[in-house]
Amino acid sequence: MASSRGLWAATGMAAAMTLAGCGAAPRDPDAALAAALAKDTADPLIRDTLTMPLATDPDLATQANVNAIRSSPRVAGNSIPRPLSRADAASALPTRDGKRLAAPAAVPASPCPDCGPDGPATLGALARELARRTPAACHADPAHRLDYALPWAERLPPPFALFPGAALMDAAGAETADCAVRAASVAIAASAQDVIDHYYTQARRAGYTVAHQRLGSHAMLIGARARDKGGLLLIARTAPDGGATVDLVVSESR
Repeated sequence: MASSRGLWAATGMAAAMTLAGCGAAPRDPDAALAAALAKDTADPLIRDTLTMPLATDPDLATQANVNAIRSSPRVAGNSIPRPLSRADAASALPTRDGKRLAAPAAVPASPCPDCGPDGPATLGALARELARRTPAACHADPAHRLDYALPWAERLPPPFALFPGAALMDAAGAETADCAVRAASVAIAASAQDVIDHYYTQARRAGYTVAHQRLGSHAMLIGARARDKGGLLLIARTAPDGGATVDLVVSESR
C-alpha cells in the first residue's frame, strides 16, 4: 500500500510540473533583442548599424537590372532608358548629310574657379558656369534655384535629348518669364568622344556656334545661338568601364 501511495505522489508531481510548463509564455528572441537595444548597455556597433542611413551610388545606375527578366518600373512618369551596348549606341546616333560630324580638336578651356576635379559639382553649378561662359545667352535669375526632378530630362530641347540608351542619374530645370533652363546628368555606354561628336553634330544642325574645349582631363562643348539667346554647356568624362558620364545644361529664351 505504501508503495502505491508513493507511486501516486510521484505521478501527481510529474503532472503538476507538466501543467506548469504548458502555462509558461514562450521566449521571444526578437522582444529580448528590442529590449536590449533600447537600453544604454546595448552593443553600440549593432545600434549604429541598424540606425545608420542606407548608402547609394548613382554612378552604379547602369548596373541595375542587368539580369532582370523585366525592366524596372518608371520613375515619376519619366522613363529611364535601358543602357545600350557601345556598338548599339553608336549605330543609333543621328547623322548630318549621311554622316556624323567630328568635333574639332579640343583647345584648353578658361579656368573654372568654382569647379572641382570633375567640373561643377551640381547641375545648379553647371547652369551658373553656363551663364559665366555665355553672357549673351539667356539665363535663369541667379536667385531662382533649379528644381531637381527626373521629368525635367524629358523637356530638354529636341537637339539635346538624352543620348541613345543613356541611363538618367539626375535632372533639373527652371523657367522664368523669359528663359527656360534644362539640365541632366547621365551615364552612357558609348565613349566620351562619341558623345562629344554626337552633341557637336546636333548643336551645329540646330544653328549653334560650338567650341570643343578641354577642362582638365574632361571634354567640354560650349555653344550659343543668337536667334533665341540659346546656350549649351556639356562636360563628358571617361568612365572606368570605357563609357562616359555626362552633364549638360541648355538654356533658351521663351
